[in-house]
Amino acid sequence: MRFGIEIPAKPASEIVRLAVLGEKVGFDTVWWTDHYSGGPPTEVMPELFTVMAIMGHETKRVGVGSAVTDIRRRHPATVAQTAATLDEMSNGRTILGLGAGEATNLSPMGISAKNMHGRLKEGIKVIKMLWEADHLHPANFEGDYYTLKDAFLQVKPFQKGGPPIYVAAYGPKMLELAGELGDGWIPFAHTPETFLWGLDLLKKSLAENGRSLEGFSVAYAPNATVSTEREAARRLITPIARTGVAIMPQQYEQLLGKKHPGFEYSMAGAPDLKNITDLKASIPEDVALKTVIWGTPDDCIEQIDSFRKVGCNHVIFAIRGEDLDSVVTLFGTKVLPYFRK
Repeated sequence: MRFGIEIPAKPASEIVRLAVLGEKVGFDTVWWTDHYSGGPPTEVMPELFTVMAIMGHETKRVGVGSAVTDIRRRHPATVAQTAATLDEMSNGRTILGLGAGEATNLSPMGISAKNMHGRLKEGIKVIKMLWEADHLHPANFEGDYYTLKDAFLQVKPFQKGGPPIYVAAYGPKMLELAGELGDGWIPFAHTPETFLWGLDLLKKSLAENGRSLEGFSVAYAPNATVSTEREAARRLITPIARTGVAIMPQQYEQLLGKKHPGFEYSMAGAPDLKNITDLKASIPEDVALKTVIWGTPDDCIEQIDSFRKVGCNHVIFAIRGEDLDSVVTLFGTKVLPYFRK
């Protein structure tokens, strides 16, 4: 069982400091996300790969991941070159988390959100081809969205075959893609029951592509907080948990048994998530809380174990709290040791 932290929106120096703390208290991986904007105007969202480079430089042991980026805002060749550079700099500690994309990043900048699944599928193929290509064996590819002609990069990743690619997948098509081309799966807003549903589809795709779960990272990236005060943790995490369910149509429909109101109310479709306020309020607290990790250390251990039992082997806490040092330290010193026995 591996554990990571995904750090929330902060200045770059603070993200790096928390990553160093995470390594110190025993985490295996540290993660930063990729947004232009999307949170309160007071939040700071520095550029993903710049932050990953500094996190890799300031740490010695942990994997350094993107949670997640897309190939709509950067050409797959640029993503391949950047990830290879980061991997070489960190001696093979880079993890590339990829998703199809979301309107919060695309629509305000005039970037099309059409054909996101098809573009991601081709983009991953292009990235992997370029990691393997060289001047003697250049890459050639003719797809619907991307073309390579005698292409190669003059930088190679440290890891053979390149950094592992974790796919953010929820519906059947994306889970099929993850099983075909991914090295890991990284969802959020699941309960153990819905996580198992997704894992079964992932296993089916892996089998259809002559693969198995051996060496595959089955990750879960829940919003998470831990405290010695259970009620304080509940008050903090409940609105965050409700948001996570509201913006994910697949999870909303599975958990509530009713139709999601539409693409424009989802993370992928809404450039401004303020319009989901009423939708969040309609989600029962007990349902939302099953998708997150929260409470005292003992509460968190029990919740994590329920995901471990259905097949999760890498929990990435999207840490939340007023005192993030305390949250990271409590997870590292009071929760992780239970699973290290």
